[in-house]
Amino acid sequence: MKKLIAIALFVISFTSFAQQGNRLSPEQQTDLQVKKMTLELNLNSKQQNKIKPILLENNKEKEERYQKIQQSRKSGERLSTDERYKMKDEMLDSRIEVKEKLSKVLTPEQLAKWEESQRQNSAPRGMNRKNQTN
Repeated sequence: MKKLIAIALFVISFTSFAQQGNRLSPEQQTDLQVKKMTLELNLNSKQQNKIKPILLENNKEKEERYQKIQQSRKSGERLSTDERYKMKDEMLDSRIEVKEKLSKVLTPEQLAKWEESQRQNSAPRGMNRKNQTN
């Protein structure tokens, strides 16, 4: 029984440790996002070339925010209410900026389709996102 518990703890700790080091780089995230958007929105090559730098900049900013949060967690510090507010405010500003930039590249139909996919992706976890109509 002790061996079983020890093995279970090892597997759990190994899995959680492995997940921390498996993050995609901002460049890799961007490549995948552009390909996914190309498939979903039928982007042409000109649109792909214009969207890629927009998404890359956004992914680099997200990575910086992620690293800041991870650094505070490792040091055992919790972000203050003001720091959390500032991070969330920056995140929303970034989303607005991305939407504005994409609206200059995408057709109105593509933008509407992208906005719908964003709504579905931001639905609370555990809900059936495909059937949500918010």
